[in-house]
Amino acid sequence: MAQDGTTQSKTLRDVRIRYLRQLPARVQRLEDGWRALDGESCSTVAERLYNELHGLKGSGATFGFPEISEIARELEEMLGHGGEPDETCRRHFGQRLARLRELADELAGQSPPAVDTDETPMVPVGIGRRLLIVDDDPEQAELLRLKLEQYGYEVGILQDLGQIESSLKEHAVDVILMDIVHQHDKEAGLNIISELRDHGIDLPPLIFTSARGDIHARLRATQAGGSGYFVKPVDVQALVDTLDRLVQVADEEPCRVMIVDDAASLTEYYRSVLEEAGMQVSVVDDLSRLLPLMSEFAPELILLDTCFGRYSGIDIAAMIRQDESWLRVPIVFLSGESTIERRLQAIRVGADDYLTKPIHDDYLVTSVRMRIRRYRNLRMMMERDSLTGLLDHVHIKERLDVEVGRALRQHASLVFAMLDIDHFKQINDHHGHAAGDRVIKNLSRMMTRRLRSSDITGRYGGEEFAVILPDTSITDATRLMDSLRERFSDMIHESEGRRFRVTFSCGLAAFPDFDHVQGLLEAADRALYRAKAAGRNRIEIATPDDQGQV
Repeated sequence: MAQDGTTQSKTLRDVRIRYLRQLPARVQRLEDGWRALDGESCSTVAERLYNELHGLKGSGATFGFPEISEIARELEEMLGHGGEPDETCRRHFGQRLARLRELADELAGQSPPAVDTDETPMVPVGIGRRLLIVDDDPEQAELLRLKLEQYGYEVGILQDLGQIESSLKEHAVDVILMDIVHQHDKEAGLNIISELRDHGIDLPPLIFTSARGDIHARLRATQAGGSGYFVKPVDVQALVDTLDRLVQVADEEPCRVMIVDDAASLTEYYRSVLEEAGMQVSVVDDLSRLLPLMSEFAPELILLDTCFGRYSGIDIAAMIRQDESWLRVPIVFLSGESTIERRLQAIRVGADDYLTKPIHDDYLVTSVRMRIRRYRNLRMMMERDSLTGLLDHVHIKERLDVEVGRALRQHASLVFAMLDIDHFKQINDHHGHAAGDRVIKNLSRMMTRRLRSSDITGRYGGEEFAVILPDTSITDATRLMDSLRERFSDMIHESEGRRFRVTFSCGLAAFPDFDHVQGLLEAADRALYRAKAAGRNRIEIATPDDQGQV
């Protein structure tokens, strides 16, 4: 698990020190190999030189020394990827190797700066997902582990490819980060994955890393089932975005399917097939219950038979489409007939597919799952902010209206919070808009992970966010949001090598102190204004004086 900030900061420095200390020895191996590039073993020595250079090419920039990576890249190209160097290469190779020796000796005599406030890492946010880094370069793997743990991932490291199978049996792993090159084999990481699959090993999602950026390596990684490919030095924020996407897919809620059919035996069969695939299924065999059940179950796809007693499935679909709430929900027809006229009728009333009975189980499951996934993606595009993935301004207000109505009916508590990033214009002015976007994304990511699954988050506009905390007292809400504030203020954000901290201010308003949506919005906004005026980086709670004020 992730360490606390002080310990992890010291560890980061220790990893850099180890890297600098072992640089001369790595260059010595290159010099020895260069002198040995004569005789019958020339190809073998060149291959070893190539692999040593490949490692330096990836690690130099990773540890903040781009010139090391650049020289290693030049030397690697001179070797011709393992072949014997020609006369021209021999003439220039020694000069660049000498420069590498100068750099190594110079850096080995240095120490990274002492730990200060700018070395404090991002505080982990506890996503609770385990990653396995498979890399034979211990310093690079350790540095990547520390950076990923700052984002709340639990990370293990494995250097021996032969131990992957046993490691997967001992520990649950959600994603594997696999380096392509290991020891003296340029595609060892790819090959071991193929062997594991041949042995029937069920592997989690794979992300490949490498100092190689060539199209062959990328295509081989894709063939091996990679869900991502990152050239070293790895862009950690881009890697975390990919990891978040993979984890989100794994965490998807079960698909909700409604079957509208009065043929009991067939309906039960379809239900069992879909439920076995992990879906939630609601069956409607009485049309008088259709609309109430739709409102209660909120289906993400409707399987509809073309005949339902004395009614046509076409008529039922047309009736469903008359309600704007169900305009976008996929409707898939099931039928024993497949005439072109029937299909055209189904398309005219807004059907998304037309499946002819009998339907193969796998085809049914795949068809339903893919359509629901597209439906979810479309709904997300329409309801959520494109940068953060949080609900947008309109839909967070709609959810607040729903939650206030629920709280009224159930006599429950609720707290509405408004957050605003402090001095955001200065961030854009000093570090650029791309850095500002990353700050917004980091806060949204932290809210998503640290808040409860029942809490509802949205981007209210610009650098302002809104959070709905159902069934929460003002005391608990204050404690939760203050913890989030402290965590966020401890984050270190980076832009072009510069590090900076950011804070946010927050205003809270509680239901039933403010018993309608507009009152909550205005009160939370007023409390947020007070937090800003009082010095920022603080939480303020709305009082009765905030009623009706803007």
